[in-house]
Amino acid sequence: MKLTRSLVAVLALLSSGCATSMQMSTEDLNRLTPTEGIVVGSVQIKGGKDNLGRTGWTLLAQRLRGPLAFLVPEGLEYRLNASRGGAEEVFVAKMEAGDYRFSKLSQHGFSTFTADTNINFRVQAGTNVYIGWLIVEFPPGLLRARNPV
Repeated sequence: MKLTRSLVAVLALLSSGCATSMQMSTEDLNRLTPTEGIVVGSVQIKGGKDNLGRTGWTLLAQRLRGPLAFLVPEGLEYRLNASRGGAEEVFVAKMEAGDYRFSKLSQHGFSTFTADTNINFRVQAGTNVYIGWLIVEFPPGLLRARNPV
């Protein structure tokens, strides 16, 4: 029992920094297995600005079901990078068949901003699925986060 807990902890730590990009090359997409499907969509981030002038954001997706889902930390299975004020960012990704959700939108740096999201989508084996155009729109002006002390 103790060995099992240790193994789960080690696997969770190893996978925590290993999110797979949803912006894949043609070469990555050509190696589709019978249990995988292709997801196509786009994201665009608009509005708001921060004190540091950062524009990069990461949208994190996680698998909702699966035999070893408990080994993957929440939101760290797939990532999608986009820039605020930039053009629509198209993504094409090969993923295991199953149910997924975009669970977090985050901006890292000196101060990290994270917002929970709950956008579900399904990947079907051997199928190309268009999941849509996601627009994240912040209110105009300066984005601020307060730390209640």
